[in-house]
Amino acid sequence: MKKGKKTQAPQTSEDFLEAGIEEEDGGDRWISSGDVAKGVRFYQRAYRLYRRCIELGADDVASKQDAIYNICRMEYVVYNKVVKTGVLEEISGQLEDDSEQDGSVIVRDIRNIGKHYEEAIEMLGGIEKCQIDLLYNFGQVTVETGEELEDPAYVEQGVKIFEMVMNRQADQIKEMAGYTVENEEESSNYGPRALSETMVTYLQGLYLLVEDESQSVDRLHAEQDKINQVVQEFHNLQSEYDLDDLRLKEDMQLIETQLRGLEHIKKNDLDGLIAFVREIDSDPEASRALHMIEIDLFLDYIAQNDPEDQLKWKAYSLALTAANNGLKKENSRSDPINQIKLYIIKGDLEWLRLNLKPFPSAVHNAKTLESNAKAMYSSAINHSQNCLNVNWDIQNLGREASVKLNLLNNSYSPLPKDKPILDHMISMNLISPNQINSNDNSP
Repeated sequence: MKKGKKTQAPQTSEDFLEAGIEEEDGGDRWISSGDVAKGVRFYQRAYRLYRRCIELGADDVASKQDAIYNICRMEYVVYNKVVKTGVLEEISGQLEDDSEQDGSVIVRDIRNIGKHYEEAIEMLGGIEKCQIDLLYNFGQVTVETGEELEDPAYVEQGVKIFEMVMNRQADQIKEMAGYTVENEEESSNYGPRALSETMVTYLQGLYLLVEDESQSVDRLHAEQDKINQVVQEFHNLQSEYDLDDLRLKEDMQLIETQLRGLEHIKKNDLDGLIAFVREIDSDPEASRALHMIEIDLFLDYIAQNDPEDQLKWKAYSLALTAANNGLKKENSRSDPINQIKLYIIKGDLEWLRLNLKPFPSAVHNAKTLESNAKAMYSSAINHSQNCLNVNWDIQNLGREASVKLNLLNNSYSPLPKDKPILDHMISMNLISPNQINSNDNSP
């Protein structure tokens, strides 16, 4: 929704919109560079300017719409980058005090962001008339709410929202047959490429829904016709409109692979899953990113089926093989973020195998497993510190590796900002809650 730039003091609703966009752009830059506190201060100034734009926007519907959209977007960005990561407590003293009347761009409960999206959609004419990107973002927030709260009802609602977006985009393509969309904003929200992106996002949401432990393989089978239809329509769009978008094709390949692998997980069929992964590895056209999917499939198999320790050891070891293969590929294309992620994953997998004690293989290899885990976390830290362009993502990955290494070394002191990392470690069964504050954090 962003537009151009003006330097004079704002007077009209459009002026306040433009001034807000300048501040928001500054927030984006500072957040990306790692100065989170400064980024939030820019966002807060943008928030106030957008609020003023909305107050003055009775006769300027376009500016009002853009301001509403931008406020919702900023709230979601700040939630993911600042609240969810645990950074807010660390930087709170560096932020400006805001009165309740002014409002705040910081929203601590993701459900409230969803409510703000609902209010914005109603203000802008409802689901059938509001901007398509506003509706799409509402779907993303709703699905993420379901993930965080472990509530499939939210995920299901989000999937339905994406289906509405797909229908609107498909109708627009039919209406615009033979015409060229000249407006850049509209072309990014409508047309074959935009519809293709929504199809991928829809299937990703559907995967989360059917992957939930409460769902049996029957739910996956019930959705299979819809899955096949969307996949086929996606490939038809690529062919009919000659869309040469490698990223989109890769994203579709990844979600198709996840959905196919899920069949074996739901059936508690490790041998079938292994055969499926070998089939993927033998495909010369397979995406380089498939190693991450393979790791997730083996971890999901364990999480959903809780097999005996021998099968856990086997699945963890196969996931480790996938991580090793992935690291070789990532080293060849020098992607620092994925490299650091894979070092951390390898450390996690060694730690998870160590946690299988008293399983004989875990006992026999205990020292090696612990040493390997520490080495992987150390490599992740070194890579994060030696990157030429250290951004927000790299900083957070480096922090995660440091927390894990310190826990293994029994030298960790809990910090409020580490809560999301520790919560994730507990959910992965790397540590138990009582290990965080104990003197002995060894596995």
